[in-house]
Amino acid sequence: MRNNAMRAIGTRRGTLATLAFILLAGMTIAAFAQDAAPSGSDNPQPAGQPVIQVDNAEHDFGSVWAGPKLTHTFKITNAGTAPLKILSIKLTCDCTEAAKTPESLAPGETGDFPFVLDTKKVRNVYRRTILILSNDPVTPTLQLAVKGESKQRIKIEPAGAYFGILSGSEPQTRVIRITNNMDAPLKLTFGGLPANAQFAFELQETTPGKQYELRVATVPPYTPGELQALIGLRTNLAEEPAISIRAYARVPDRVDVVPTMILVPKTEAEDKGHTTLMRLTNYGTPPVKLVEVVTPNPAITSTIIENEANKQYTVRVEFPAGYVPPETGAAITLRTDDAEKSTFEIPLKPGATRSQRPVATQPTVRKQRPAM
Repeated sequence: MRNNAMRAIGTRRGTLATLAFILLAGMTIAAFAQDAAPSGSDNPQPAGQPVIQVDNAEHDFGSVWAGPKLTHTFKITNAGTAPLKILSIKLTCDCTEAAKTPESLAPGETGDFPFVLDTKKVRNVYRRTILILSNDPVTPTLQLAVKGESKQRIKIEPAGAYFGILSGSEPQTRVIRITNNMDAPLKLTFGGLPANAQFAFELQETTPGKQYELRVATVPPYTPGELQALIGLRTNLAEEPAISIRAYARVPDRVDVVPTMILVPKTEAEDKGHTTLMRLTNYGTPPVKLVEVVTPNPAITSTIIENEANKQYTVRVEFPAGYVPPETGAAITLRTDDAEKSTFEIPLKPGATRSQRPVATQPTVRKQRPAM
């Protein structure tokens, strides 16, 4: 038994010696690796990331009568560990506008993002989106929304007397129905008719205190160009003492180009530019061919599409991102083979920024956030 005990003690001593050797070797290797590893910027730690968060991405203004401007402030927080930069704010409707908002948020900071909605520019039930573009790598586009109902005290249907393109020599008529949505009876009178000899107006009460019909008729002969009139009506309602209704028609020339002017929206670096369609139409009998389109800048490209030979052409014009018409003026030139109507100059004017124009609603863009 004594020999067996001695063998066991020897075995334990050998095992302890082996473990001690392994531990010593590991410590030596770790120390060597620490001495050999580069320090400072040569071995950077993973950088922090901004994380954009909003308390409530959608606000309901409820149901109100059209007229006031409504304001709501979204609370946006940077829940990350790096500064959050607000690159741009895109509005999808000219009924909304952004007040002063932060350009950046420090980690943990919450900022106020107030927006104003003009209830005069929306009708009935509405929902409008607002896009916040930031340097958050996972949610570069955060979608906010405001919604509600803008009730009309006086309903105008359709909203105006629009005749489109007038052809021929016969008069045309549009009927506009004006309905009172208030409890008090409505009384309408003309508030001064426009001095336009090419429109005639007639106002008739069809349901006492509740509904009227406004008849707008064109008066030939027609002169080529745009026919416009703003019809003013006075009411007895203190909340809405006056309303305006627009009448519009266009009389084409023998060879006609639309539009007669192009508004080029200001685009940002991340946008894809802007596309405009133009149309040349021959309303006469002799054939007319569109032979050339000249743009004021080589970066502006054009494509001629023949819809009907010698009768109608579409021109697709592509503006690059960031292009702004110069203050000295610029125009796109269309040239035809017609002896009388050989050249058309379509002026270019700066338009609203892309962020202030209606755009297709986009969902919030999310990517997979890497491990911190």
